[in-house]
Amino acid sequence: MNWIKKLILTIIFGCMIHSMNGKKEIILVENINRRPSEEYIDSCTSNFLKTGNHKDYFTYVEHSNKTNLAYDLLMADKYNNPDACYFVYLYLTELGEKYEYKIDSKVWDLAFYYLHKGAELNDFDCLIRLSIIYKEGNEFVLPDTMKSNYYRAKYDSIKQSERNHFR
Repeated sequence: MNWIKKLILTIIFGCMIHSMNGKKEIILVENINRRPSEEYIDSCTSNFLKTGNHKDYFTYVEHSNKTNLAYDLLMADKYNNPDACYFVYLYLTELGEKYEYKIDSKVWDLAFYYLHKGAELNDFDCLIRLSIIYKEGNEFVLPDTMKSNYYRAKYDSIKQSERNHFR
């Protein structure tokens, strides 16, 4: 994660307002920029594999130096985690770019399935990526303006609703 994202997350999560019985108090939260210990990351990994806990999965993704497509597939399939759906798509499609390997239609179909699944789960990255793919097309997907506009509108709608929620 780049330093701008870390700064924003630090500001957002640096303190939280807790309201109980009408009384508000500010709670300082542990510095999120500090990397957790390997033992903690391993504990989070074990926990999300057993329970599907999103926070533990996020800790693994954010702080582990490893990537594991099997973990992402498990989270996407068993626990319907939208972030994992996007990661499965990325790993399958970027593998070809990274190793100068041209993926075939079967690998593309699997990747595209997870991209659609993530979009159905309202993942922002999946929605935007689908909008772009349908707008531009590629060797597996013909351009489709209606689908591109649909995914962009869904993204915009969710983003607007999120903004309104935090006002």
